[in-house]
Amino acid sequence: MTILHITATDAASITKALNSFILEKQLDYRKLVGQAYDGAAVFSGSKTGVQTRMRTNSAHVLYFHCACHRLQLASIQAAETTCEIKQIFGMMSNLWKLFYYSPTKAETHKEVQSALQLPELKIVKPSDTRWLSYERCMRAIKKELPALIITLQQLYEATGDAEALVYVLFFLPMWSSQELFFLLRYWTLWPR
Repeated sequence: MTILHITATDAASITKALNSFILEKQLDYRKLVGQAYDGAAVFSGSKTGVQTRMRTNSAHVLYFHCACHRLQLASIQAAETTCEIKQIFGMMSNLWKLFYYSPTKAETHKEVQSALQLPELKIVKPSDTRWLSYERCMRAIKKELPALIITLQQLYEATGDAEALVYVLFFLPMWSSQELFFLLRYWTLWPR
């Protein structure tokens, strides 16, 4: 297992990189049984996708759409039908943006973490296509809750930032809500 550095993301370049790796490691094409990628056309294309090109050297190799990626897409689609979870996902994304796009706010958060003698953690960007990103984001918010509340209070008091106030008053209190944890467990997005 390895991570390949590629400079181009077209099917021909990716296939070339995979074939170079297989030859470099002296792997036997006849022993390859499967390949799994996300559903992007560059990988899954039936005429010129990576999966089709890889069959040039190994016709029997099966292609699978990555099960984790498909599960993430299905979970997000199902969650979108539940108003509360849709709101939570939106708020998580907005909370990430609040700090990501403002170095000043991110620095304030680091200072609060330091004053509370907490490890320096960042909120993880939630993504509909990256499996487990919502779980990682939720875990980070849960660990960061005391520092986040103080940071957002300080931001509001120092600048009158209305968005920070909204999080303090409405969003962050939900993290201690039993209803929230029931919803997240129901959708199996939060570990039991």
